[in-house]
Amino acid sequence: MVEQMRDDKDIRLYLPDEYFDKKIPHREFFYNILNTHYPQYVDNLIVFAQKQRTTLSAEHRQEETIEIHEDWIEKLSEVPFYSKVSNHH
Repeated sequence: MVEQMRDDKDIRLYLPDEYFDKKIPHREFFYNILNTHYPQYVDNLIVFAQKQRTTLSAEHRQEETIEIHEDWIEKLSEVPFYSKVSNHH
């Protein structure tokens, strides 16, 4: 993101050249500057990131889902389950 703002004159006012050469500004500081000058852009970034996380999370859940027959669900429900982290032994 810093690299994308390299030629932006408004952002460069707050970041010395060294940040564009070898250093990375503190994330909160950088995004505060970006949000001050381009609030709609930052809003769009947040919306995009949230959609990406939701999509990836849904895809991951689908990958981790195990389908079982209803008979197995009934049999498994009949057996008590005790978590190893609970106090019930």
